[in-house]
Amino acid sequence: MDHIMKIDVDRILPNPHRDLKRNPIRPEQVTNILESIERNGFWDNLVVRKSPKQPGYYELAYGHHRMAAVVKHGITVVDLPVREISDWGMYLAMVDENTTQATITPDVVFEDIGVGAHLLEHYIRECETPEAFEKVLGIERRWAPAPARNGLKMNWPQIRTAVLSGEGIGRDVVLTYLPPIAVRDPNVVATVLGSIFGEARKASAERKAQEAEEANKKKAAEHKAAEEDRVRKVEEARKAKLEAEAAARAKHDAAKKDEETRRKAAAEKQAANERARKAQQAALAAEREAKAREKEAREARELEAERRTTAARLAKTEGVDEKILRSFSSPSVMADFAILVKRLNIPANKHQAAADVVAKEEWSQKTMRQALPAWWDQESGAAAKRLREIREAAAVWQFNKAYNSGNFNNFVSDYIRDLKKMDHRTDVLRDNIIHGDTNLRHGAIKELIAFITRLQEIVDIAGRPDVVKTTDITPVTMMLTHHN
Repeated sequence: MDHIMKIDVDRILPNPHRDLKRNPIRPEQVTNILESIERNGFWDNLVVRKSPKQPGYYELAYGHHRMAAVVKHGITVVDLPVREISDWGMYLAMVDENTTQATITPDVVFEDIGVGAHLLEHYIRECETPEAFEKVLGIERRWAPAPARNGLKMNWPQIRTAVLSGEGIGRDVVLTYLPPIAVRDPNVVATVLGSIFGEARKASAERKAQEAEEANKKKAAEHKAAEEDRVRKVEEARKAKLEAEAAARAKHDAAKKDEETRRKAAAEKQAANERARKAQQAALAAEREAKAREKEAREARELEAERRTTAARLAKTEGVDEKILRSFSSPSVMADFAILVKRLNIPANKHQAAADVVAKEEWSQKTMRQALPAWWDQESGAAAKRLREIREAAAVWQFNKAYNSGNFNNFVSDYIRDLKKMDHRTDVLRDNIIHGDTNLRHGAIKELIAFITRLQEIVDIAGRPDVVKTTDITPVTMMLTHHN
């Protein structure tokens, strides 16, 4: 039930969920309301509740622009209804007020979804059953249909475990329980949750990896103790065997003295052999036990390696930086940008550059879907690589077309004619090599060896492997190296 009270304006606080720095009061709307107050007076169409944290103060559910106009007009006392409103009700009032704004900015989206997600997490921690959780929210709300709620109830233990472990709340829970006006686009919801809970999920994965590492150390210590125990038992068995052999030798020597001594020695020897057999069996049993423990430790290490791999993969999961996302003027463009960045595998150190080029070129949502992949193709060097491969393939095709499609005899004649020109070139090289620098002479040696090697392959195929040998260039290479 509402109670109309006279309240000092300076004792009215904003909605506790409203962030006036990121989602500030718009002066133009305050001016319009102020003009209406000057024409028609102030209408008490605002609702407040008693502040649970500051006695004597009240918190405004909605109408922050109207209250700002009241302050600017100079009104100091207002008659307002005071109502008992829960934190969840204050949140719903904030969402309704945000929806009336002319432009829904990323800051508004982050406020609606972020505050709602944190409230849902708070209630999930406090409520042990889904029925208690829905009772807190007043689930008769029309945006929480029974089929969707029933599906989440079945996964309640998994949902609550994820929240309690710090991994954060899932998108399906947010889409089911937040009002539709706050979660119109599932992609926007996924983008905001990824930015808000990315670091928390990363910290949870790192914590799991640390726990796994500690468990591995414990297993290693147990394996070490088992190995030490096995070595001790093997040593005891070895000593027992040596003692048995020594006893047998002593009894064998004593048996030579007389028959009675021999009978006693035989009996003692039999007893010693029995002890040796038992010791050997004990040693074999210890060895089998050690192998079993080693197998168990190896399987534990393999399992732990698999857990580490999974933990490392989870630690890499995080969204686009919130600061970059907030720089966009439209939530839909923001969401499409986050999806494209993930789809194109653009690394984190390039996210800001990608956002800058979208802002500089003033790409629309449709244009960005086509232009951003093309920009990353150039930025990553993939386009230049494809152009280089096309040019190399074209050069090979031109060579094959020139020499493989003509008459083979003509091709061989032209090739031999070109080789005959080498006589003159060799004379020029021999006369001028002394004027070249060291690098030039080394290069000439390398090219000549490669040329003679290929020529030798042709001669071998022709059936005269004795005609040309790579050693035929030895005088030339000696001449080149002589002038180094």
